[in-house]
Amino acid sequence: MTSEGVKSEVPGGASAGHGNAGHPDAKPRVSERPAVAIELRGAALWARIARPERGNACGPEVIDGLHAWLARGATDDAVRVLVLTGSGRAFCAGADMRAGAQVMAAATAANSDAEPRADGAAAARDAALLAYLARGRALVDAVAGAAKPVIAAVNGAA
Repeated sequence: MTSEGVKSEVPGGASAGHGNAGHPDAKPRVSERPAVAIELRGAALWARIARPERGNACGPEVIDGLHAWLARGATDDAVRVLVLTGSGRAFCAGADMRAGAQVMAAATAANSDAEPRADGAAAARDAALLAYLARGRALVDAVAGAAKPVIAAVNGAA
């Protein structure tokens, strides 16, 4: 059995368990743990959201990992069912609001001088947030439209 997933960058520039997050020279590191671990068990393709420290909240890495899981399930004839679960005490806390705030902050900063009107940065922030939310909505639509059955193995809070 193999696991694959999307690697996630840890906010603050440190991998979990490392204490240099506040150091001015700290560089972002890529976590060795994927945000979504994908594993084939018999005819079931499992996706395990692996962000228990954030309640398995769906940020960009999780959304990308779940899209990859759905794509693999759709194209692999050995897969007859898709199963989604979470790590730790929660199944999924929903949207990762910290990631959404980072998306908005980056869009605001990138566009603060680009638009002479005062609302230029706000418009860019709003557009970035809507695009982020649309990615989540596309994931929900993809699950609902999957050609194979999708089972949620809910553990803990959902």
